[in-house]
Amino acid sequence: KLQFLYFIGAKYVLMTSPLQQAVEGAWVSRDLLDQLLHKLPYNEYKKVVCGIMVRFLTADMAYRVGRVHSVAPSQADGTLIVDAGLGPTEVVLPKNVSNSLFKKNEIDDWMNSPLAKQEGLIAKLEATKQQNQMLKDSLGKGGDKKPKGTSATRGHTPPANAKAGVAGVLTVNPAPVLTDAFITNKTEGVSLFPHALMISADGTPTGHVPVSEIVNKAIAANANEPWDMNGLSASASFSPLGMGTSGLGVFSMQAEGSTTADIVMQLEEETRGVCGAERWIRELMNACIKSWSKGAKSAPRDFATRIMHLCSDVTKVFLQEPMLLRVNSPLCVFGDLHGNFADLHYFLDKLLIFGEIAYTGTNFLFLGDYVDRGVFGLESVVYLLCLKMLAPKQVFLLRGNHESPEVNGDIKQYGDLSFRHEISQKFPGRVGDQVWDAINKVFQCLPAAAIVDDKIFCAHGGIPRHDGGEDDRIKTLEDPKFPRFASIQVAPAIAQQESAWMQKCRKMMEDLVWSDPADQRRGLDEFGFGDNPRGVGLKTFGSKAVDEFLDRNGFTHIFRAHQEKSNGVRICDNARVLTIFSTSDYIGHQNGAGVAFVSHGSIRLAIKEAM
Repeated sequence: KLQFLYFIGAKYVLMTSPLQQAVEGAWVSRDLLDQLLHKLPYNEYKKVVCGIMVRFLTADMAYRVGRVHSVAPSQADGTLIVDAGLGPTEVVLPKNVSNSLFKKNEIDDWMNSPLAKQEGLIAKLEATKQQNQMLKDSLGKGGDKKPKGTSATRGHTPPANAKAGVAGVLTVNPAPVLTDAFITNKTEGVSLFPHALMISADGTPTGHVPVSEIVNKAIAANANEPWDMNGLSASASFSPLGMGTSGLGVFSMQAEGSTTADIVMQLEEETRGVCGAERWIRELMNACIKSWSKGAKSAPRDFATRIMHLCSDVTKVFLQEPMLLRVNSPLCVFGDLHGNFADLHYFLDKLLIFGEIAYTGTNFLFLGDYVDRGVFGLESVVYLLCLKMLAPKQVFLLRGNHESPEVNGDIKQYGDLSFRHEISQKFPGRVGDQVWDAINKVFQCLPAAAIVDDKIFCAHGGIPRHDGGEDDRIKTLEDPKFPRFASIQVAPAIAQQESAWMQKCRKMMEDLVWSDPADQRRGLDEFGFGDNPRGVGLKTFGSKAVDEFLDRNGFTHIFRAHQEKSNGVRICDNARVLTIFSTSDYIGHQNGAGVAFVSHGSIRLAIKEAM
């Protein structure tokens, strides 16, 4: 027996075996692991984590107890190889290590495994316990404290950052929040990104490898030769001089006498957190591709958890952006996607160099309508949100009329092609509701419009209405107080209770996502706007409205989406309005799909022909 209970008065006192005490002593929480990862040199981190005990979350959303065997090779994010004693070792990201101590059934499973019966295990665990205490003392943080009321067999206190899920899903250990250094593209100097993209002979990218692993080939004939701050080493193939702050981390100038290898190793250390975040995001992108390629009509539960983590993180990125973006060319512009992951993948496969956004010197602007009327709306929007996380200053997403719950939740209107129906099929029950709600909260934060090179106005539907007087439409959009509406359209009785400012902004938002070019001049008012057959209160805009809007603001063109076109694009209103539709075979129609390119003062179109 590993455990004994003695009855004393009215209480039971739990007595643990020496092995269980040793296991608890060797336990390391996620907080301490994170300190080790970010405060120790990486080679030292790899040494000290071997042998520690951790409680970790598995892919099937269960917690297990395991002993760290090693750190994953060719990774720079602290990924652990853990032996849970129940078969093959498991690959565990640091973010999936729990802050809470083991529960009774978890430690019982491990202690009944063959791993727990190894000779000399207690002595090894005791040595690890002493090492852990020394590390806690040296870090000056007081180390881990066992949660009150928590033991290996009694009770379980969730970590402070755990959020209650539904239907067994816990949003525990959220994906790493990307730092400001990752989100902002600083341009003070140029910095080497110390990870090389490896490509097979047939042109297939095989992944990133730290430059230090190929240091002698990639850096210098003698990578260990020191360099002089007053002059380069004769064998060095690049200079550390001029390496300032980049979008991926801050390069700290080394002291004189440092070797090229030292510099590269420091760069790897400083970008390790970024690489870990990228790895998590790429795994989610690969899951989207796998789901689409297999035609999956359902999804594993851990996919839902990852999506909700993504939504939480990417919302912070969108909230840093204004409602009216300023974007520079070269730029590729996409129109409606409507859950057509095949066309999204088709275009990106042609546009992304080596399939990597970081190696592609083009910005991307998506004009909205990512979901509804297609069976892979979930995969499409998650993939785009992942791209946004990887390249927040290179990928831009605007809000369309379908990025609002009153539209993408309207199962009565769209039936089986409703985004909410799609989610409910892939994640039955309350989990589906939670995923749908999380994605719509992201939609609420999307920008409303963009201006390209100070010349091209971009929105999903069109331009806001104007009825005379001061034309402050651009000024209003640029106002930091412009609201991010949870629902773009609300009942008239609700809208009438809003302030005059809110009503003005809501009308502008409706026009930006719902309006269309007028087919003819009849029925337009003196400012060039007319009623839209799409619904009461919606507007169309004619040539007069277009000309005045462009001329007053110094623009030359309007890019918009929102309408199916036979070849994916349409040019109207004196060749100043371009409609882009980037999904082919739309609800069974034999239409093509198009994208637009802006570069060197020129607008070019690319069209995927109808099948």
